[in-house]
Amino acid sequence: MEEPLVTVGVASYNNSAYLRQTLESIRQQTYPHWELLIVD
Repeated sequence: MEEPLVTVGVASYNNSAYLRQTLESIRQQTYPHWELLIVD
């Protein structure tokens, strides 16, 4: 049985200093079925 899709939401208003670190942290997660939504 396939695992469900998980949506990760990132609100990044005036947060450019930490955006790269945030995205790298999300990318390193071990759960394989996810999508990313970024809102500025």
